[in-house]
Amino acid sequence: MASYKDLSITIPNSWGFTELYRGTKRCLVLSHVRLMTNNDTDGPIVDKSVIIDVDGIIDYKIYGKSVDIHEIKILQNMNDVTSLPVILSKFERMRVCQRVGPVEECFIQRDIAYRTSSNDWHHRL
Repeated sequence: MASYKDLSITIPNSWGFTELYRGTKRCLVLSHVRLMTNNDTDGPIVDKSVIIDVDGIIDYKIYGKSVDIHEIKILQNMNDVTSLPVILSKFERMRVCQRVGPVEECFIQRDIAYRTSSNDWHHRL
């Protein structure tokens, strides 16, 4: 149960939340966490997050990098907080990756990334 502008909202079970400040603006930060296995050890990874400020502006992030909302065609302002669970579920199901920059191929984990025919690396989300 998240709280936004003094309202309680039930969010999907796969999401967690915290309240923080960005400078002087209060924000609600919602995080989607999954377990990633590396060397037979599971560790939590925040793969997607959503930051909503007091003005209702939404910032979508994947692995900490902001996503171009025009490209993914998703809500950019929170006018109706009751739509938050739907927004989170939709963003969770989206396969969004705007490719990574130049990388050394030996550092790529094949279970979390793939290369397209145009030779760009993308996350497997």
